[in-house]
Amino acid sequence: MKRYLPIFFLALLPTILVSFLLIKIFPATGPARLISVPGTYFVNSSIIILGLILTRKKNRIINSAVWFVIFLLTLISTMYFHPQEYRPSVPKQIEYGVLAIRNFERSPLTDIELPISDGKFLHKDSKIVDAGERYAVALYKYRKQIPLDGSYHIYLKNKEDSYSIQSIEEIPTKLNQYHRLIWWYLETFRY
Repeated sequence: MKRYLPIFFLALLPTILVSFLLIKIFPATGPARLISVPGTYFVNSSIIILGLILTRKKNRIINSAVWFVIFLLTLISTMYFHPQEYRPSVPKQIEYGVLAIRNFERSPLTDIELPISDGKFLHKDSKIVDAGERYAVALYKYRKQIPLDGSYHIYLKNKEDSYSIQSIEEIPTKLNQYHRLIWWYLETFRY
């Protein structure tokens, strides 16, 4: 049993890393995190223990395939069990982000006026589920057209000076983590 302990913890490491990454990028979990994080570790530990049982035999090819599947299952379950209080699920937000980036060239200037309240959740009057992702892409695309005199506010928060824009460089610092990631991707791989 002791010889399986290092393998168990090594297999659990991706769950730990992805959990911390998800909490950093998608922090709006609310109180559901109190249940989902231990639940995720329980499910993934069960999957890993099953893998330890299945890979007792010394067939390298089958063992490698089993551990690859276990790696994928634990990553997927970690992502799916990560709760979001106001926004759609993490996989859905990632899908919206990918689609918004793919539609970069067709992103209209009007998307920087989409009704989102702070990028974390939909404005109460909005029916546009991917508003935040489209907003982040449009903000990047039209960054040179945004007035830099402090009259434009990130997420259209006109009453809060901490969201006013004085330079293009400060835009990503005022975005939430997920929209900052979209901005970084566009900056790194687009233009």
